[in-house]
Amino acid sequence: MHKNEVPKNYSEPISELPCFSPAWISFLFPAGTIVVNGSVNLDIDLNQINSNQYNWKEFSKIILSLPDTNDNDLPILITVDGAIMLPNCEKYYSQEIAINEMNKIRGSLFLAGLLIPLIDIKGLEQGSVVEGGGYSFLYKPSFYNRVRLGGASLGERIVLSHLNKINIAELSKFYLLGKEYKKNFHFDIDFLVNGYFELLNYNLVSALNNLWIVVEQLTKKIWEKQPIDVMKNIAKELNKEKQLKWIGTKHEVLNVHKVFSDEVLKILDEARDKRNDLMHDSSLPDLLIIENLWTILFGMIEIAYDIKMEELYTRTVSLNEENKKVFIRFNTFYKNTTTNRKRNFDDWKTI
Repeated sequence: MHKNEVPKNYSEPISELPCFSPAWISFLFPAGTIVVNGSVNLDIDLNQINSNQYNWKEFSKIILSLPDTNDNDLPILITVDGAIMLPNCEKYYSQEIAINEMNKIRGSLFLAGLLIPLIDIKGLEQGSVVEGGGYSFLYKPSFYNRVRLGGASLGERIVLSHLNKINIAELSKFYLLGKEYKKNFHFDIDFLVNGYFELLNYNLVSALNNLWIVVEQLTKKIWEKQPIDVMKNIAKELNKEKQLKWIGTKHEVLNVHKVFSDEVLKILDEARDKRNDLMHDSSLPDLLIIENLWTILFGMIEIAYDIKMEELYTRTVSLNEENKKVFIRFNTFYKNTTTNRKRNFDDWKTI
């Protein structure tokens, strides 16, 4: 009705979704990755894909519960297609709270070596536990939903022919290990996770900014563990006693005190210089400097917290032919192989 036709004392009805167990939902993995245990059999052949007769309901089956990051009564639920389900209850009553909690979960998994990014509002969905339990339901149309309901197109279904699988016990182990790491750390995990994925995706400015915040937080922790009188004496010998509040001076003193090696100091100095250049004249940082910065963060974490993050380290750092630590990159672009004959751009200019 038109506004001027609204009766007196009229109140607009509130639209609500009727469900008994509402949930916030995000997906751990890209489509085509599933969580498996002995009772889940999802080997799908091409005939099932072409005829759309695969066991689509199995994707929404709930197969794992985990304690939430604060060990509350209601657990986190995980489905076969990797959906994390948080109860839409008083504790998680809003989108921003749900996103923050989702990212705590994802951050814990990342620390243990499962390379998954954090989410924002675009990665948060709503749904529920199907009445009677056992299965998850999504309200929002998406690829995951179409796969769950048998409504995916042939082009979408083709990813089901080569499913990636993660074992339910391995996922649980990752989460509990990462949760333990997170409990002991006093630096912001989000900057570490975002820094990694920004570096992986060549967003160099954001990668350097995120990782340098991690460096500053780790430096603070490492500095607090050192004998302060010794640190002041070293700074005095370097004629930098008045500059001790500067992070570069702290790194130099830690190097003299044999906490940081010469190689680590060199990488930190290069990264700090590039970040200063970025702040003052907006110059783009070098990719290699940021990749090197990633490789030394694990040593800084070990010094700060006496914790070796072996799983994450081996998944993101390797040794090259020269026995030097290098960042593992999964998404390198194709090298440009066009010939010089094709590089005159005459057609480009005439468009």
